[in-house]
Amino acid sequence: MKTHPSSADEKPVNSEPLSRFQPRGSLGFMAEGLAHDLNNVFAPIMTSMEVLQLKINDESLRQLIALIQRQALQGSYLVQQILSFANGVESSHTCIQPQTILQTLGKFLAKNSPSNIKVNLRIPADLWDVFGSLYDIYQVLLDLCINATRRMPQGGTLTITAENILVDDDNLLPDAPGGNARFILFSIADTGPALSEEQREDIFSTAYARQPKSPADNLGLFAADIIIHSHGGQIKVSSENGNGSTFKVYLPAAPGSPIDVATEKAVPQGHNECILVVDDEEAILAITRQVLEASGYDVITAVNGADALTAYLQNSFKINLVLMDMNMPYLNGALAIHALRKINPDVKIIATSGLHTPSQALSAAEAGAVSFIPKPFQSYDLLRNIDELLRPQVLTA
Repeated sequence: MKTHPSSADEKPVNSEPLSRFQPRGSLGFMAEGLAHDLNNVFAPIMTSMEVLQLKINDESLRQLIALIQRQALQGSYLVQQILSFANGVESSHTCIQPQTILQTLGKFLAKNSPSNIKVNLRIPADLWDVFGSLYDIYQVLLDLCINATRRMPQGGTLTITAENILVDDDNLLPDAPGGNARFILFSIADTGPALSEEQREDIFSTAYARQPKSPADNLGLFAADIIIHSHGGQIKVSSENGNGSTFKVYLPAAPGSPIDVATEKAVPQGHNECILVVDDEEAILAITRQVLEASGYDVITAVNGADALTAYLQNSFKINLVLMDMNMPYLNGALAIHALRKINPDVKIIATSGLHTPSQALSAAEAGAVSFIPKPFQSYDLLRNIDELLRPQVLTA
C-alpha cells in the first residue's frame, strides 16, 4: 500500500440509472429479520478475527484468520443483496473482490491476446474490496487492456497490477474525501509508442468516441470515464517516450473492507473515556468491550434500551459516548436514544444495526444519533468514529 502525491484535473461525474426490483411484501419483512440475525452472527466473528490478527505473529495463522474474516464479510454482503432484492432496493451495485475481476480478466487475455503480446498479471492477496457494478468495472478494465494491445501492433508487454493505497493529497484525487481515504489502484501499462498530450486529453472526449478508427487506434474511453466517476473514482493516464503508457483506475475501497492495521496509520486510542455499549447480543457485547478496553476506553454495557437508561442515569457523570443497537426487545434503539437525549441533549450517540437499510439509518438520525455504523463493522471503523466524536473533549481536557 502506498500514499501517492500527484496532480490531475477533475472530470464530470455522471451515472447511469440503476435497475430496481419490485417490493416483495411479506418476503421483505422476512428478509429484514434474517439480515438482522445473520449480521449479528457475522459481527462478533469479524471483530474477533481482527483482535486475533493483532495478537498472533504466526504468518500461517494470520492468513487463516484473514480468510475467515473475508468470508464472514462476504457473507454479510450476500445477506445485504438478499435484503435489497426482497425490498426493491437498487441492487446493481454490490461488494466485489478485485481478485475476482483480475483473475477473470487474466483468463480472457491469455486466450484472446495476440501471440506477440506478453501479459503480466500481478494480484496481491490482501486487496480491499470495492463497491460497484461487477460488469461495469470489468468492462472498463477490459477496454483499457484492449487499447493497450492495439498500441503494440509489433508486440510488447501488457502489465496489469492492483494495490491498496491511502490518498491524503487533494491534488491527486480532488473529489476524494480528505484524511487517508482508501482506494484500490488498478494500473494497465503497455510498452507501445507514447501518447501525445492531445491524445491523452481527447481519448476521454465524446468527439473522440465518435471518430472512425482503424483497428490499431484506441477505443474511446468516454463511457469508461463516466462509469468510474459514477463509482466515486477517477482514471488517469501518463505516457512518455520509451516507457509506453499507463492508465490508472482509482476506485474507493468498500466500507468495512478488511484492513491490515499494521499498514494503516495508528489505530485511534482512547484516554480512559467511558463508553456505554448497548446490545442484546451477548457475543457482540463481549467482543466490543474487549476491543474498546484494549484501545484505552472504560466500558459499561447494557442488554437493552431500558437497561441502557438505568445505566446512564447511574453513570451520566462519566459516560462520554453511547454505542446503541437499534433493534432490541423491551425498548428499541430509537426510543432509547430519544429518552437519553431528554436526559442529556448533548449526549453523543453512535447507532449501529444488523439491518442496514436507508430507513434504519434515517430512524437513527431522526432519533438523535450523530453517526450510524452497520453491522458487521470493522473495529478500526468503530474506533475511528468514536475518536472523531471524542477528539474535541480529549484536546480540551
